[in-house]
Amino acid sequence: LAAGADCVSAVSDFIAHPDPEGQVRAWLAVTRAAA
Repeated sequence: LAAGADCVSAVSDFIAHPDPEGQVRAWLAVTRAAA
């Protein structure tokens, strides 16, 4: 559940603040934490 919430948060942040490079890094950090 925590990982899912983090993914939703990451997507929401991406929609609110489009920043491809920054979001890719953030997404990788989230996926690594979930893995």
